[in-house]
Amino acid sequence: MSEVYYRKWRPKIFSEIIGQDSVSKILLNSVTSNRIAHAYIFSGPRGSGKTSTARILAKAINCLNSTNGEPDISCENCLSIENKTSLDLIEIDAASNRGIDDIRELSDKINFVPNKSNYKVYIIDEVHMLTDPAFNALLKTLEEPPNHAIFILATTDIDKVPLTIISRCHRLDFKRVSLQSIIIKLQFICKKEGIIFNNKELDLIARQSYGSLRDAENLLEQLVVAYGNELKISEINEFFHTDNYDMAYDLIKHILDNNLRDALIKIDFINQSGIDIKNLLKSIIEIFRVFILLKNDIMSDLSFNIDKMKNIKPLIQNYSLDNIIFAITEFNDIYLKNKVVSILDIELAIINICSYKNVQTNKLSDSLNKNEYLTKDESNKYNSTNSEVNSDKLPTKDKSNKYNSTNSEVN
Repeated sequence: MSEVYYRKWRPKIFSEIIGQDSVSKILLNSVTSNRIAHAYIFSGPRGSGKTSTARILAKAINCLNSTNGEPDISCENCLSIENKTSLDLIEIDAASNRGIDDIRELSDKINFVPNKSNYKVYIIDEVHMLTDPAFNALLKTLEEPPNHAIFILATTDIDKVPLTIISRCHRLDFKRVSLQSIIIKLQFICKKEGIIFNNKELDLIARQSYGSLRDAENLLEQLVVAYGNELKISEINEFFHTDNYDMAYDLIKHILDNNLRDALIKIDFINQSGIDIKNLLKSIIEIFRVFILLKNDIMSDLSFNIDKMKNIKPLIQNYSLDNIIFAITEFNDIYLKNKVVSILDIELAIINICSYKNVQTNKLSDSLNKNEYLTKDESNKYNSTNSEVNSDKLPTKDKSNKYNSTNSEVN
């Protein structure tokens, strides 16, 4: 049976780890200077290389011919760890071995010296899944471990790990693998596997993995199995159901034009066509994201090709950033809060967005009317003031008449 890509092309030394340069540097320096902590905790998203890094560290500290902290991957200890036959590397899945009895069993055996290696390494994956009693039992072991034992805890949810555990470990945070780093690794795999590709296809695969290198490698293998050794954009769009851009674009245009009737007719047509609603929602959110980036003159990290950009650039000039932000927030809330998205969710979002735009238009109209009223009122006040000024001049005229009358009497 052939080995899957993510296992076949897993990094074997620190320099092969993708997207975690700071973590690799820290661990490499620790091994080189022989300042190895008794416990590490690796925290980060799935597919970021936590377990692979833990295995490389286990090889590095037990390697018989280490060079500058890197394992030679050819000595007896390295080969046994690589082939998963080493008795000195114990991997525990905390999701299925999460009880206090499992941790007690580990604690009972920890005092046994290593079989052939310098250190006995315990990798506990998904450590946040342990029960509270199990954490308490592990705490005692972490406080006073034997000199030959090293713990490497890995978790995708560091907030669920008790602070008492974290404080006794050397914590290293793994980040999401960057888009460019994923593409570079996919290029390497394609060249080794004889896969014909262009960077556009790999870019689309990398974006679908959302920062998980393992997911990207799995998706690449699934595409090769489904369509053969030549990657094509049309087949990738069909596989990911991302060929609904035109429908999403038309729907967004109706929404931003405040054309509620046509927007509801369009979403009903899409639903009747059998298009996956959640994938359509992802396309809508991605288009709105591009709108916001272009509105702020940001041209980098745009997920659309040149042809699509030609349609989008003229369109965004007609719509305010405020309305676009409100729309993407509405659709993003649906995507995050619902595992299964219904057509009603989309329809309600469309109604809310169109209603919001009507409210904004009415507010603007009211504001203009108010300004017009104030202008008229100020004009009336001005006229009234002028009339008062004119009336003040009347007594002067009267005084002049009196003066003339007095003069005539004197004469």
